Amino acid sequence: MQYHSRILITSTKTKPEIQQALAKLIPFKNILQHPDVTWIEETPSIGIATIRSLIGELQQSPFQEQYKVAIIVKAETLTAESQHALLKTLEEPPENTQLILVTSTLESLLPTIVSRCQTQTLSAMKKIDQEVSENIRNVVKHFSQKDVFTLSEELGKGREEAVVFMHQLCQELQKKLALTPSQETIKDLQQTIFALRRLHANCHTKLTLESLFFHLSTCK
Repeated sequence: MQYHSRILITSTKTKPEIQQALAKLIPFKNILQHPDVTWIEETPSIGIATIRSLIGELQQSPFQEQYKVAIIVKAETLTAESQHALLKTLEEPPENTQLILVTSTLESLLPTIVSRCQTQTLSAMKKIDQEVSENIRNVVKHFSQKDVFTLSEELGKGREEAVVFMHQLCQELQKKLALTPSQETIKDLQQTIFALRRLHANCHTKLTLESLFFHLSTCK
């Protein structure tokens, strides 16, 4: 599975900050005013008319570069209707295009959107240590029911750490999906996104983690 689209998870909010974060991904000069880069940023929400217009722009040939880029800032403000409109483009992207969704809340996007994009956490987000990274790889590869309470207890002490863990877990699941696509992995990804939504709705951290980890362990 090849990705023509990315979701960038970051607490960065302004265009100049995003430009700096994207410098390694987009080798264009001055992407804030580049003719082959389209920026989408609307308040309070990004409606379907805007997305339809963007899809039309992406169908056209680039002006200077070999490909066009569209950057949707604060993608969490995309309406459900707008996200559904994007799905077709994500499934069958126009040639020579790259779509980037920038958000601080991955769980605000539809699981079908997330599963069709490569997810990357930018440096503005809190880093996790090597031990937690190993725990994430274990969850994806061979998580068992005996691990449920141990990891839930460890991560349940802090909501912020749990959210960071979940974001990284989504990325590992996407890597697995890219290598070996399966309905099981898609369901795991959907459940992880649902758990993220519960955490942001102030549901009990430990119980939310236990519910997710029980699902993951029974699917192994």
